[in-house]
Amino acid sequence: MIGDLATFLAGRDCGVQRFVLLLEHRRQPVSEVSVGLLSAERDGERLFELARGRLETLELAAPVQALTLLAEDLPRFVPAAAELFSNRPQQSQNWLQVCERLRARLGDKVVQPLAAVDEHRPERSWLAQERGDAAARPVGPRPGWLLAEPVLLNDLFPRVLAGPERIESGWWDGDDVRRDYYLIETRDGRRAWAFHGAGRPGPFWVHGWFA
Repeated sequence: MIGDLATFLAGRDCGVQRFVLLLEHRRQPVSEVSVGLLSAERDGERLFELARGRLETLELAAPVQALTLLAEDLPRFVPAAAELFSNRPQQSQNWLQVCERLRARLGDKVVQPLAAVDEHRPERSWLAQERGDAAARPVGPRPGWLLAEPVLLNDLFPRVLAGPERIESGWWDGDDVRRDYYLIETRDGRRAWAFHGAGRPGPFWVHGWFA
C-alpha cells in the first residue's frame, strides 16, 4: 500500500506530510495510527520505515481484519538541496531523517523541533513546534541542554572561558532578570553556561550544559 502511495505521489509531483493507518477489528473500535513527517516526503522505503516504527510500538486490543491507508495532506514536493559531491558516508542520514525515525519510535511529543522566540530571557527564548522550520540563533554561546530551573554550581573555582554576556530584560511584565552569563569549565571538565547577578560577582548558577 505504501508502495502504491509512493507511485501515486511521484506521478503527480507531490509528497505526503501526514497519513493515517486505519486498523479494523471485528468487535472493537478502529485503531488509528497517525504518521506525521517534518517535511513532505515521497520515498516509499522511508515512508514504510516510519510506518513500521509506529506499528511496532502499538498494542492491539484485537486481531486486525482490514487495513486502510488514508493520505489527504499532499503538498507539492520540493527536494532538499544537496551538495554535488557529498562527503557524508552513504549509510548515514541527515538530521531531519534521524528526527523522524526518533518520532516514529518514541512519539511526536517526545521529539519536537524548537523555534526561536524574540525574547532575551533564555527560559522564554524557545518554543516547541510541530515542524522544524529554520530559526535564528542568538549571538554568543548557547548550550544544547537548558535546565528547567538554574541550579547552584558546587564548584568554587571554575575556569571562565568566555564572558560576561549581560542579559537584562523583562521589566515590563514583572519578571525582570539582570544576569551576567559566562561560559565556564568545571573541575571535572564539563562546560556550563552559568550566571550571577549583573554587576554582583558571587556564586555561579548553572543554566545549561554544553555537550
